[in-house]
Amino acid sequence: MTQWSDDIRLTNATGNSVTSINNSKCIASNGDTIHIVWYDLRDGNEEIYYKRSTDNGTSWEPDVRLTNSIGQSNYPAIFVSGLKVRVAWRDTRDGNYEEYYKQSEDGGNTWGSDIRLTNAQNTSSIPSIFKYGNFEYLVWHDYRDDPNGNVQAEIYFKFSTNDGSTWNNDVRLTDSPNMAENPSITVSNNIIHIVWADYRIGGAPEIYYIKSSDNGLSWSPETQLSNNPTSLASNNPCIVSSSSNIFVVWNDNRNFHGQIYFKKSSDNGMIWDPERSLSNDSSQSYNASLSCFNQQLHFVCYDDRNGYFKIYYQKSLDLGQTWSTELNLVDENTGGSSRPSLCISNHQVNIVWCDTRAGNFEIYYKKNPSGLVFTNNEVTNLKSFLLAQNFPNPFNPVTNINFGLNKGSHVILIIYDQIGREVSTLVNEELKPGTYETVWDGSNFSSGVYFYKIITEGFVATKKMVLMK
Repeated sequence: MTQWSDDIRLTNATGNSVTSINNSKCIASNGDTIHIVWYDLRDGNEEIYYKRSTDNGTSWEPDVRLTNSIGQSNYPAIFVSGLKVRVAWRDTRDGNYEEYYKQSEDGGNTWGSDIRLTNAQNTSSIPSIFKYGNFEYLVWHDYRDDPNGNVQAEIYFKFSTNDGSTWNNDVRLTDSPNMAENPSITVSNNIIHIVWADYRIGGAPEIYYIKSSDNGLSWSPETQLSNNPTSLASNNPCIVSSSSNIFVVWNDNRNFHGQIYFKKSSDNGMIWDPERSLSNDSSQSYNASLSCFNQQLHFVCYDDRNGYFKIYYQKSLDLGQTWSTELNLVDENTGGSSRPSLCISNHQVNIVWCDTRAGNFEIYYKKNPSGLVFTNNEVTNLKSFLLAQNFPNPFNPVTNINFGLNKGSHVILIIYDQIGREVSTLVNEELKPGTYETVWDGSNFSSGVYFYKIITEGFVATKKMVLMK
C-alpha cells in the first residue's frame, strides 16, 4: 500500500537552500519528531540551518540558524538518538575548512555552542556522523597530508566516549597514493563500518570498506567493494546496517552514464554478495540515500530520465534480494530536484531534497505514512507490537490504520475525541500474529483532532490524527 503526500516546501529564502550529498544524512527522526539540516545563503554567506516537525511531518516549526560564522558553513550531517540531536559540518571561520560539531540534549529545543573538532593545515571536508550509545563517531576526508594543499585527501576518523563532551585525537584511516573521499559511516552490533571512494587504482575511484570491533582502536584490512572495469568513477557511497546485515549504495559510471549500484553483506562485512545495478535505464542517476528497517530497505536518488532531474524511490522487502519498480516522487515539470536524503520514523518513509522549481534552490519534503509494509517474517521477529501512523493524515472522511502483532493477543482499537471521549471501537477481538489494517470513516464526526489507541496484552500505544472537512 503506497500513498505519498504532496511535496511540502520547507524554506523560502532569498539565497539557495541546499542539502548535503548522500554520505551526509540531512534528515533524522525519533518517534513523531523529524529533524532536518541544510546550508543556506540567505545571510550572504553559507550558514547551517535546522528545522523540525513534532507531528510526523504534518507541520513544521520555523527555520533555526545554527551557525553565525564569518566564513562558509556547509555540508551538514545529522544524527538523532532519542532527544540527543547531533550536527556536524565543515566551516571556514578559521581560514580553511575545519570540522565543527553542535549538539542538542532536548530534541532540538536548545543548542550548545559550536565545537571545533579538527585543527589541520589544509581542508577537512564533508563529514558523516553516527551515535551509538554514549559513543559518537565522525568520519571525513582531509587534505592535511597533501603538500600541494587540496589535491590528495585521506579518510580521517575520531570518536567520543561521553556523548560528545570530549573527543579523541584524529586518526588517519587510509594511505592512498591518490585521493580518498566522501566517507559514510554506520554502527551495528558494536561494530563500526565505513565506506569511501578511493582513487588508488588508475584514475577513477572505487568503493572501499573497513570495520572496527573495538570502537576504532584497530581496523580490519581494506576491502574493495566495487569492480568498475572502465576508467569511469564509482563514488559517493552511503552505508547502513541492521544487525549483522550491511548495505551499501553508490554512484557508478561504468556504463558511461550514472547508475546506482548496491552491495550487501549478511555477516558483518566478512563476505559480500556480488554488486548489482538498481537503475538500468540510460539516464543519469546520482546520490542514493539508503535507510533500513528490519527486512526492508528504502532508497532515493535523483535521475534525469524525463529531461529534468527528479527524485526516484525504490524499496526492497527482503534485504535487497528483490526491488520494487522505480517511482518518480516529483511531478513538477520545471526546475531540477537533487540531493535527496531519507529516514524512517513511526513506520513512515520521510524524504527531504533541494529543488529549483521556485527559481532558486529551496528545501522540499514529502512522506509516505504507509511506506513500511509489515511482512509476516518481520512481525515474527519484532520485539513488541506495532501501531503505524494513520494515512492519509489529515483525512476527509476516511483514513486507514495499520498495526502488527508479533504474537497472538486480544486487541482493542478505540477512537477518542479531543477531550478523551470514546467515539468508536474499531477492533475488539482475539487476533493471531500478523499484520492488520482497519478503516475509520469520520463522515458522521466534526473536523478536529482525534486519537486512536491500541490495547493488547503487554502493549498500549496512542497516536494522533486530524479529520479535516
